Amino acid sequence: EGVTVEDMNELLSVDKAGWLAELADVEKNHYPKFGDKLPQELKDQIKVITERLSK
Repeated sequence: EGVTVEDMNELLSVDKAGWLAELADVEKNHYPKFGDKLPQELKDQIKVITERLSK
């Protein structure tokens, strides 16, 4: 006995719509609090992750 294929698929699934909404919220409501002190790398990562989730 162990983890079924269906359970494993569920465990490894990614809620793309949920993550895209979360990333948009972070970019819109959280990042602006840091102004010009926010490292460009964090902005770049949001863009990269958003692009990957949009595929």
